[in-house]
Amino acid sequence: MRLNGPKLWTVAVFLTALVALAAPAGAQLGLSVAGSRLQVTGVSPGGRVALFGIVRDFSNIAPVVSTRFASAADDDGDGQVSLDLASPPPAQSKFFAVDIRSGEFVGATPAGRTPLMASAAAARSVVSVSARTGRLGVALRLADVVLVRPDVGAWQKVAGDGGAGDEDGIPDGTITLAASSFADPGGSVAAPAGFQRGDVVVAIDTHTGAAYATVIEGAGAAGDGAGK
Repeated sequence: MRLNGPKLWTVAVFLTALVALAAPAGAQLGLSVAGSRLQVTGVSPGGRVALFGIVRDFSNIAPVVSTRFASAADDDGDGQVSLDLASPPPAQSKFFAVDIRSGEFVGATPAGRTPLMASAAAARSVVSVSARTGRLGVALRLADVVLVRPDVGAWQKVAGDGGAGDEDGIPDGTITLAASSFADPGGSVAAPAGFQRGDVVVAIDTHTGAAYATVIEGAGAAGDGAGK
């Protein structure tokens, strides 16, 4: 199917660095960027996909990074979803897709390279759920965080350490998030009350574009190092 009119440019910041990441092994999804279109293949037939990414614009004097999020359904059951971006994204952009039914994820760039994602161990050191508070901890200064609960829905949260979106409001190196603070841009599915086993969390460092993805194994099981 085709989804036109993407929206939700949620944040713009100065670009400070570029970090390489490691790709998820065995991903069944395919994601490509052709001109102004994102094309996802291998979607669970009749399922939904969350599409999000970091768009890097170097046309201004100071580089700017913007985040984008959208979701779409494979309502014709052909295992494919496409998203019209309205204009070709800059070559330095990175995009990701998560199959909401299976929880599988994959990334791509306009240049045709797969954006490397952090190793599982690195992701666990950055993204975790605290066994004590049940809150998600993201050890980044500014992040675009996507929560996917397979067979239920996908939600997004953009927050900075110590900012309004940080639950504790303290600049302590970790963004603390409640599951209920996430939002579905389409407004069709309410955010869950808490995190649970099997949830997929992908956090993108808005400054660098580094991506950290983990599957929660239980409250605190994703690694308490970054949680509170």
